[in-house]
Parts: sequence; C-alpha cells; structure tokens
Amino acid sequence: MSPASQISKSPPTAVLSNSSPQFAKPQMVLLVVGTLITSLAQGFMLVGVPWLIVQMPGGTPLLGTASFLINILIFFSGPLIGAWMDRHNRKTSFVGIRLVAALGLVISAALSHHELTLPWAFICTLTLVNFVVTFDQSARVAYAQSLLDRSKFRTINTIFELQNQAGNLVVGASMAMIITHLSPQIIMWGLMSLFFTSGILLALLPGSPPVDRDTHQPLLAALRDAAQYLKTRPRLAVLSVVSFAPYICVQTGNFLVPVLLAHTLNGTVEDFALFEISFALGAIGVALSARVTARFSPFALMLMSMSAFTLWYLSQIIWPSMLTIIWFAFVAGWGNSTVRIARNSWLMDEVPAQYMARVLAFLQTIMIAMKIVALGLATWFATSLSPWHALAIIGVGQVVALGVMVIVAYLKYQRRHTAAKATMI
Repeated sequence: MSPASQISKSPPTAVLSNSSPQFAKPQMVLLVVGTLITSLAQGFMLVGVPWLIVQMPGGTPLLGTASFLINILIFFSGPLIGAWMDRHNRKTSFVGIRLVAALGLVISAALSHHELTLPWAFICTLTLVNFVVTFDQSARVAYAQSLLDRSKFRTINTIFELQNQAGNLVVGASMAMIITHLSPQIIMWGLMSLFFTSGILLALLPGSPPVDRDTHQPLLAALRDAAQYLKTRPRLAVLSVVSFAPYICVQTGNFLVPVLLAHTLNGTVEDFALFEISFALGAIGVALSARVTARFSPFALMLMSMSAFTLWYLSQIIWPSMLTIIWFAFVAGWGNSTVRIARNSWLMDEVPAQYMARVLAFLQTIMIAMKIVALGLATWFATSLSPWHALAIIGVGQVVALGVMVIVAYLKYQRRHTAAKATMI
C-alpha cells in the first residue's frame, strides 16, 4: 500500500501511541520556560532589528528587499525541512532550531563589530529569526502532539500563544531602553545567549520517537503525501490557508509599521514600543476570553477573530493615526492569536500524527508564497508611492481572505439546512 493511500485511509484524528511519554509538571515548566526565552529573543529580532535597519540610510528599501529574498529562501527550503522533521525525533528539530540560531548569532555578533559589515549583521539576524518563526511553530506543535492527549491540544496551543505574547510584551516594554543604551554587539551576544539557554533547557525534555516508520521514503514523496492528504480534506486545506492572512499582515507589518511610524507619522522608538505592548496585551487577552471562546468550534472562532482583525486593519487604512495603529492594535493582537490557536488545535485534532510536521510545512510553504507576494507588493508600493498605499493593498488581501471564510461558512450552513429539510420529508 502506498503512503498516499495510507493517508487517505487514516482516521481524521491525531493518533497517539500508548507508549508515548506524557508531560509531568516539571517537564511542562521546562517547556514553557524554554519557549518563553525563545520568544524573548525572537520578539526583539522581529521588531527591534527592523527598526534599527529603517533608521539607517537607505534602510527602507534594504529592509523590504531583504525580507522578500529571505522568504523566497524559506519557500524553497520549508517543505524539505518539514518532511525531515517527520522522519526524526521531534525533539531533535525542536532543540536544534535554537542551537542553530545561537550559532548564527555568533556570526552576526562578529559582523556587528565593524561599521561596514553592520548592515550584514542585521540581515543575518533577520534571516535567522524568519527561519526560527517559520519552523519552530511546526516543530513545537508536532512535538507537543506526539506527547499530549487530544483533550490538551487547545490548552497547550493557548499556553504557547500566551508565552509568545508575554515575550513580546517584555520586548515592547524594554525595546526603547535596549536600543538607546546598548550597542549592536552587546544585543547580538545577548540574543545568542537566550537561544543557547533555551536550547539547553528544552534538551532536558523527553524525546519522542519518529512516528513515520518509512524512514527511507524520499523527501519529495513525503511532501506528495501531505498534498494527497489535504486533497482529501479540501475544507480543512482552504480554511487553513486563508486563516494565515492575519499572520501575513502582522509579518508584513514588521516592515510597514516601522516605516509608517518613522516616516509618515514622525513617531519614535517609544511609539513603536507602545505598538508592540498594545498588540501583545491583546494577544494575552486570549486567556481572559478563554472560557467564552471554548464554547465555539475552531471554525466559528476563526471566523470571529478574522472579522475583528479585519476591522482593525481597515481602520488603519481609513484613518492612519497613532490611535488606529498603536492603540487599536489590542484588537489585532487578540484576533491574530485566536486565529492561530483555533487553527493549530483543529489541525492537531484532524491530521494524523505521523504526517503532522510535513502537513504543517506544506501549508506554511503556501503561506510563505502568499507572504512573498505581500512583501513584494508592500515594498514596491512603499518605496514607489507611499506606505499608506502598501497598507491598502495588503488590506485588500485580508478582506478577500475573510470573504472566502464567510463563503465557506454560508455553504456549510446551506448543507446543514438542506440536510435538515431532507430529514423532515
């Protein structure tokens, strides 16, 4: 029997081996602390480094071009890395990502000691954080899925999201002080230390055996298996893809928000820090609404949070100001985090464990392709016309994604309504 046929006949749940180790409380603490330290490092790399680049002469086109090229690199390497992750111990990739990032930051730190190579230090750091953000999410979701009971999936995804945003909150509160008082060299060495410490802590967690038994299957064949599985679940595939829209807006915002604040609204690094704090507080607000959101299905939750995020994005386009960009970011933080929690919980519940990493990597490859287009358009519009035009064109994509989700919801309602009528006849 071919692997593709095995996928189509697999039950639509994440099957866990009875021999899989389970998290004890101390191990859960290690998991949360280790990933929180990672969030601190990648949070500064995502927001602090773009701000530093924008402040350099020619920084705006440099940041846009670098972000565009980095995502092209991730686009071609992502599926192969995801398939590799499925064929090896999940902890290997989970820990290895952090140690590779620490090694890369040693190179960045060395480059940052000279003014001529400082831009390359920033670009190297930006490349590292984009790889970490892209692949760490797949690694940690796949790792947690292999060790936890299905009833814990939404809980662990909420914990992951909260510690991510707690890291961003700390970064936002301290970013202005760090950029003002510390040199790039000290910042790079500090980031390296955070990733190294995180990797060591997570290395203490229990390992999980690779759930894919066919270790000799070619990588490209493994990717075809992921595509074959998603073909059998078109609704899951479509909703997963369109639910990436808020994330793409946020990632594009890592380029656009510094440009808007610095060059359109004459903002300072303190204003940028306030934006990060407002966004992170909204995401942390997910915990406050957990009891309410638990009553909804993942699809209904995605639809509500996508709508909230879209309203925030449109408010920036209609009235670009400190109010809409900074303070209304609270709504965006809640919407983006809730979408991600609902999507990851749904995928963990639906996708067989032995294909989880490659399915996530396959979906993320599509997301990266969308992000490449978004970054390319944003860079061109921001440098050729204005940052507002770039914001508007990305907003169109967000509205289209919400429209697709609304159409799927309507079709789902129609099918249920038709089925209910048929039973009454």
